[in-house]
Amino acid sequence: MSIHHYGSWYARAFAAGVLFLLCLGIAGKGAAASPFFFYTFTPIADTLGGFPYESVSGFPAMNSSGRIAFRARLTGGVEGMFTRLGNGGVDALADTGSTEFNFGFGITPSINSLNTVLFVGLKQAPDRVVEVFLRGSGNSATPLVSSSDNLSNFCGTQINIEGTAAFRADRADGHHVILAQGAGPLTGVVRNIAEEGSEFSALGCSPSIGFDGTVAFTATRDGRHGIFTRAKNGTLTRILDDGGPFAAFGALALNQQGGIAFQGVRLGFGLGLFRIKNGAFVKVTDYNLGGAGAPAGFSINESGQVAFEYSFGANGSSVHLGPNSLFGRLIGTGNVMFGRRVAFAHIDRDALNSTGQIAVWIIFDNGTEMIARGDPVRFPDTVLATAALQVATGAGRTVTISTPIATPPAHVILSFDVAFLTADGELGVKLGDKVLKTIAASDPGVRRRVTIPIDMRAIAKERPAGHVASLQFVLSGKTGASAQIADVVIPGLLADRMDSAALSRWRVDASGGGSAAVVSTARLPVRIRLSRAEERDVSKSVANVVSVAVLSAKDFDASADIERSSLRLAGSPVRKTRDKEGKEQLACDARDVNNDKIKDLVCEVEVARIGASKREEPLRLEAMTQFGWGITGSGVLRAGRPPYTK
Repeated sequence: MSIHHYGSWYARAFAAGVLFLLCLGIAGKGAAASPFFFYTFTPIADTLGGFPYESVSGFPAMNSSGRIAFRARLTGGVEGMFTRLGNGGVDALADTGSTEFNFGFGITPSINSLNTVLFVGLKQAPDRVVEVFLRGSGNSATPLVSSSDNLSNFCGTQINIEGTAAFRADRADGHHVILAQGAGPLTGVVRNIAEEGSEFSALGCSPSIGFDGTVAFTATRDGRHGIFTRAKNGTLTRILDDGGPFAAFGALALNQQGGIAFQGVRLGFGLGLFRIKNGAFVKVTDYNLGGAGAPAGFSINESGQVAFEYSFGANGSSVHLGPNSLFGRLIGTGNVMFGRRVAFAHIDRDALNSTGQIAVWIIFDNGTEMIARGDPVRFPDTVLATAALQVATGAGRTVTISTPIATPPAHVILSFDVAFLTADGELGVKLGDKVLKTIAASDPGVRRRVTIPIDMRAIAKERPAGHVASLQFVLSGKTGASAQIADVVIPGLLADRMDSAALSRWRVDASGGGSAAVVSTARLPVRIRLSRAEERDVSKSVANVVSVAVLSAKDFDASADIERSSLRLAGSPVRKTRDKEGKEQLACDARDVNNDKIKDLVCEVEVARIGASKREEPLRLEAMTQFGWGITGSGVLRAGRPPYTK
């Protein structure tokens, strides 16, 4: 929130980079810790087809009830500020067609739990563009404060449950001031939180206001740069300063319980994102680890969860959740959602609510945009947490990850898992200059185990003893191609599960326009039911057409959420049939097989090498959902069980 409300999205990422990378001289790199649950996403506003929206550019804000405020331009060119709760009706707070704000609206609204939205409108005055804070709900909004000769260049705006707005502005004397503007159009009580002069200097552009009117901000006081809070009664509290363990501070966000998330430079450790409450701080993420990613927007909720965005510049971005969690990349470059590949995913300060829902602005590589609500789907702690390096060509054509390995004069076996997330792309495997194998993209979401024998004796003849070569995975293809690489093993030489520590061993070459990040490959456990549909001889074994029913649950609609082409039972895909018109289709349909009034997914799979005489046969299912996360289930195929009937 450290830019003008009407700035472009990349200006915010640039501002964050300037603050830390240039002013502080520290290079920011990032790798993600993650939470132990998945997210499903619901479209709130989508530009696919160009109707009713042709653009949804801006950072959405969401309150505790899940209502989302967002800026959009309607088909025909009218721009407005809107709110929507789920898939219900859309409220228009203000638009350029019916108000004086002919220059449009800011990109960072703020919304409180009473559905009151604070946003900026822009209108033409005789000698300048006037910024106006508008506050409203439903289908109307009223002015709160306007820029003038005395106040201009508003930034860092946020509204609390009292309807009070906190913001920083430029004063006519050239100094910055942080104000809290109370309820009442134009007549509300104004509190001076801090101003540059005798007490403060270097006021930061991200003041944040709590439910009780307390405002947190960054500034320099008595020669110390730090984080301060000002209570409604005027009490000033110094939370942290650069006397240690921190050397500098950037953007911050205050939650309703007094917790503060902030970007800062910790002495001896470098740039990171932290959370502090009652004097105790916790690291959320470290921007200095190997890999790609620079600091961008973040949000903290009442539980102390922090959602944060990594920026890869022109090559994409991703959204993560922390701290102290497992594999928390929620969405980002390379993910495939709703049949489209994600190019960028953006959040800002009011993105994460108290229930763990998150509001995200998504830009797809086909140019469409979406405002989406993410909802957590929790699963049992018994699920094995696994990870992978997800590589994506991003806005370019290639990305390479590599690690050095010894090359003893012997035969070795390289094996690894690969799952392509897109239907195009090619993964090359190299050892030094030698190409070992080239793997073309297969069905998206299907995990494959690849094994490559390597004769290192030939390499040893050309190299001195103890030679070390670079093992490389090179993804190439169209813009947005994506794949996951995991569980890389060369017995005696290398065993890497590709968890978050992998980025310290693997070098990412993004010069071709791509990026790489650690992601979760843990699979959501689902219940399945199996039955034999028919049997026939195939190559002296018995091929079984098995009916598999994937059961839906409260937070999981198997019939709608699963990408059916990714479903594999005992490694076999869904069989194909032809409809009445002769068109080929997957043998799947949606019906309720367990009488819980929720449709399940029932598919037929031809599974080879199952003995007809066996009474019981354990089989395992894997698939991918349209949200990019995997599922798994296991069941026992029993002889004589009839197939599911319609």
